[in-house]
Amino acid sequence: MPSAHNTTNTPMVLNKKKMKKFSGNVKFMPHRQNLLGAVKASNPKICIELGCAWGDHVDKILEILNPDEMYMVDAWEPVPSYNKEYEEFLKNGVNEDESVYLKILEKYSDNDNVKIIRDFSTNLGKEYDFPDNYFDFIYIDTDHTYTTTKKELNLWFPKLKVGGYIGGDDFFKPMGLEGGKGSAHPVRFAVEEFSAEHQPIGDIALPFNVWADTKLDSSWLMRKVR
Repeated sequence: MPSAHNTTNTPMVLNKKKMKKFSGNVKFMPHRQNLLGAVKASNPKICIELGCAWGDHVDKILEILNPDEMYMVDAWEPVPSYNKEYEEFLKNGVNEDESVYLKILEKYSDNDNVKIIRDFSTNLGKEYDFPDNYFDFIYIDTDHTYTTTKKELNLWFPKLKVGGYIGGDDFFKPMGLEGGKGSAHPVRFAVEEFSAEHQPIGDIALPFNVWADTKLDSSWLMRKVR
């Protein structure tokens, strides 16, 4: 993996002893684009993003990775308001609806490499499907709940080629979007649990990597090794 450092003016303090149990290789990077830089070395040709919204990060994948096939999966429907913080987020015009979907169709209408699937990521195998060992890179940026993230990992990991990468964002973010299991840090809980389940099988290269630009915003990446 490439070297990295924290470019913010304020020093970041994280408890690495606590982090060691789920990540033996913690690096600080200025943006999630650095995750794409790490993936680029594997020369990914077929990529997919789950939860694309307005396509900003898809644009970065196209720019940095330049895949032959780029799939976008999103329902482009208003999402539920899980808490006060998220409710304010939605009030500021960040919600997704039909108008966003129509803009996405127009935005990528001339790009034959981009394939758009309007559906929920968890409907894989029901409304749409892909062969196993198909993707070189899978990026997850959906609702960040424990339930959805864990289900996505279980559904989509078989679709990843050996040597391919699966990753996402908001690893440390205390979303609190659902009560119960993993509610404080749902993405972290789901990824850590998934990796622990697969470690004895030996199909994930562990420890996986976590890049953080602040305590509340971070990206994670795992590689399928067999």
